[in-house]
Amino acid sequence: PTPPQGHPMTSENEKVFPYDGLQVKILLDDHFRGTVLNQGYQEQFTHSNKKLFVGVITVVLAVASHFGPLSKFPDNYYFLVAAVLSYIIFTSLLAKWDTERADTILHTQQRHGSQLLVSSFLDVDTATGDCFYSMSINALGSASEPHSSKHSITEYIDASGQFYYNLFERDVLALLDALPNKKTD
Repeated sequence: PTPPQGHPMTSENEKVFPYDGLQVKILLDDHFRGTVLNQGYQEQFTHSNKKLFVGVITVVLAVASHFGPLSKFPDNYYFLVAAVLSYIIFTSLLAKWDTERADTILHTQQRHGSQLLVSSFLDVDTATGDCFYSMSINALGSASEPHSSKHSITEYIDASGQFYYNLFERDVLALLDALPNKKTD
């Protein structure tokens, strides 16, 4: 199967080692993101930019506390305490942001009355050994629950590792079509 024109993954014979969960998740996440973006949604980088800004602040605080004022210790005590406490606060803020959206692979800009928060999760059923890919699209700003689906990876990837994009795309588009306030362009 060939991905549609303009898709970031355009290889006709895309293969993955089906027993490597990381390779499978990366492949499916890339195509999930690409399919959503091909529907006209634009990625929003605000959250990533905030994390980068706070990360730069924490690095500056760490360097400042280490190489800080050239005065001796008792004279720069308050500066060191403020730098270390600020570093702890900003690092905790970064950790909180990362745990809140751990499975998020895409955050889109406003379109059709809401923003989309696209998430995925790869799960293994320990009793049967089956591997499942869970997709979720949450329309932020709408009162509806997130739309999600869970599929065995064998629906998209055969034993030889051949990825069937058209089957995967069909399921992603079904999730997008179920969104509230979806208007045709």
